[in-house]
Amino acid sequence: MGHVDLEMVQEVFLDFRGEPLRMVIRSAQQVKTWAEAAGFEVLQTECDGIGHYLVTLAQKPARQKRRDVRTARPSGVAGGFDL
Repeated sequence: MGHVDLEMVQEVFLDFRGEPLRMVIRSAQQVKTWAEAAGFEVLQTECDGIGHYLVTLAQKPARQKRRDVRTARPSGVAGGFDL
């Protein structure tokens, strides 16, 4: 899956540096693998109507809030803290 004319894309579009846009076709599985390795959960992948592009929606799970051990109060157990 990918744009059918990558040469035309390179001739017509510019990247953020003003250079010809060099698109690279990546599989949905490769994008999913990279996203998950970076800590994202892939929620959905959709294809445009003619099969040129995939869009993947992913999010990072919310972090659990941790208490600061510097402000934790003694728990009453010798040497222990109530975290």
